[in-house]
Amino acid sequence: MATTPTNLSVPSESPRDLKFNAGKIDEFVTSLALQYIDRFGDAHYTIEGLKALVLQQIYNLGWNPVGSFQGGATVSSAGDIIQDETNGVWYRWDDLSSLPKAVQAGSTPGSTGGIGEGKWLAVDVNDVLRKDLHGSNGSTLIGGSVYVVDYFSDAKVANAGKSKYIMTRGHHEIGVGAATYFSDGTTGAPSTGNELKFYDATGNGWYLRHDGTIDCRQFGVVADGSDETTKLQLWLDCCAQSGAEAYIPVNVFPSAAGLICTSQHNGLKFKWHGYVKHWGDGTKPATVVDSWDPSSGYVLYLKEVSDLTGEIRIDGVRTSKIADEHIHNIHSYGGKNHVLSLFFKETRGDGIYLNAAHGNQDSTPPSNMTYPLVESVNSDYDGRNAMSIICADGVSIGTFVSYKHGGRIGTVMQPGGLDIEPNYSYQPCTNIQIDSYYSRSCGTGFTIFGKVNTGNMVVRNISISKMEIVMEYISSNNNQLRGSLLMGADGLYIGSSHIRCLSNYTANSPIGAQIDACYNADINISTERFYQGAAIGIKAWTEVGGIARIVNSKISVTPRIFQRGAVIGDVNGLDFVLRAFTPTLMSVGSDVGLVQTIQSDGLGSSTFIKSARLSVSSGPGAAITWGVFCVNTNIDRETCIIHDSDLSSIVHNGTTTNRLISTANFQKRNIAGVTPKGGGDTITGTAIWGVGDVVNDNTTSSAGGYIGKIYTASGWKNYGAISA
Repeated sequence: MATTPTNLSVPSESPRDLKFNAGKIDEFVTSLALQYIDRFGDAHYTIEGLKALVLQQIYNLGWNPVGSFQGGATVSSAGDIIQDETNGVWYRWDDLSSLPKAVQAGSTPGSTGGIGEGKWLAVDVNDVLRKDLHGSNGSTLIGGSVYVVDYFSDAKVANAGKSKYIMTRGHHEIGVGAATYFSDGTTGAPSTGNELKFYDATGNGWYLRHDGTIDCRQFGVVADGSDETTKLQLWLDCCAQSGAEAYIPVNVFPSAAGLICTSQHNGLKFKWHGYVKHWGDGTKPATVVDSWDPSSGYVLYLKEVSDLTGEIRIDGVRTSKIADEHIHNIHSYGGKNHVLSLFFKETRGDGIYLNAAHGNQDSTPPSNMTYPLVESVNSDYDGRNAMSIICADGVSIGTFVSYKHGGRIGTVMQPGGLDIEPNYSYQPCTNIQIDSYYSRSCGTGFTIFGKVNTGNMVVRNISISKMEIVMEYISSNNNQLRGSLLMGADGLYIGSSHIRCLSNYTANSPIGAQIDACYNADINISTERFYQGAAIGIKAWTEVGGIARIVNSKISVTPRIFQRGAVIGDVNGLDFVLRAFTPTLMSVGSDVGLVQTIQSDGLGSSTFIKSARLSVSSGPGAAITWGVFCVNTNIDRETCIIHDSDLSSIVHNGTTTNRLISTANFQKRNIAGVTPKGGGDTITGTAIWGVGDVVNDNTTSSAGGYIGKIYTASGWKNYGAISA
């Protein structure tokens, strides 16, 4: 009969309560139930309940696999489990008081104590797995899962377990430079490495997953104006190592000075949609690779690197730079097979400076260099050139744009545009092709300044399909404008070139095109608003052995709004055409003329004009003082001729205005206003005619008439009587 307890407070000495509690003690000890109910109706754990509670805590902590029955193991704690590999079941040892329990290799649950209470009990590891998967690191237990962290620094200290991927939500800021890494199966020193390859806290290796492009922000680039050279250099190194395209997004403008690419970067692909800014004042970076390294600051040094492709954008930040014309955006030394579009702005020196592998030492030139687009823009006149070619064999430029290069750096006047100028005679500049060229400058719009090596020009085979140059005179520079300066080249072709000034310039006698010491040239130039359209073979340069001579060349000049059309000095084999429009008196007190031959300032051989064929014509304009005026006398009449010309717009009086002056040593053929005589007698003036010159004369009043006149040592003689 059950005993009904009292409700007396604890402790109670009532016999009923004592009898009731005696039954509860038996229930606590022997019952298989997990709990019993005391005399107040509250629940308490039985021994079985306490045992279950302990096991649950162990369960909550997770099981610890220690081996298998077949391989042998030791169970040391309540959470240790071993596996029967014959069926995959995991077991724990139920008799905790007998731990540790050793299990010999080759055992089974039955041979090591049996299965049941106080023996081996099977464990449902699936329940444990489900619990762990719900934990904060649950994904690490799943092969193929993605382990997500906030930053790259978190990834390096992560324990990603069995995850196949680690994903960062950003490099240093969430949403900026996010990346995904895959487990590559390697191991290394824990928490080491870089953004391309690192080892996590457990020493497992992770490699950056990319689609062929790596964003610089994935390497921690902030673009906040600080010096990020180290980050960008690592990024370039890793892009080259992994074969990925080096990507800078639009509106991301990191700063750097002294980035270097060597042969280890062969094949690197650039995708710089944002500009890299030149950090600092332009002094030379501390890193010195070789004795021929650049002597001034730069952003990018391409040192004997090949097979580069893509787009590069650099901001030279010129206003923060010291007065050094050699602060270039890119030094490109040696290398081959580049296909790069280049975009520059605010440049102090050159946009790109192209030289031999060892700089100014006699070494391998860069070859097969292709630039689909070169664009360099300054907001004001400054900087040296958009591009300097010091040494190269094989350069192809699609479109070239230079805006406001030239000007004064310190006390030195700069050229501007493209400058092909070897520093030494062993530096070839050969096989250079430009499809479309544009330059706006206040110095020189385009320059070739060559050298000679054992009698041979080192600048050879230069071709420009079309060219436009705009020149602006800056009075503070006080320089002589040259739309183009072409000196020292063999094989120069310019298909069409329009060179114009913004207004009529006369200060320091600006020249549209100056052409000296050129062989085998074919040049077509039109000029506008220059005092002088062209100067050909007038200056002898020590750089090419003191010669000015133009040899075996065709030059066509079309000046418009000019005072002097062209002057010609030292030539041997020249087909020259001048078609002039709107001759204009620009400088009061001076004369207006079309073509003048002069003695060059020959530092070597004296001026000599031979095999020169001149075709000179002009439309109306200001009163022209002379058409063709020969100042020098060493002209080979046997090979020189003025032909197919029109000088009829010049009002010839033989004194103050002349169609021809001192042209006796030029033969003359088909010159309107000179040789096709249409009325009066032959024009007279100063030494116009030479022995053998012929004019038509079909209007003579002599009986029967004459077909023409020929100039002899004793004067004009009629010839060719025509019968009535």
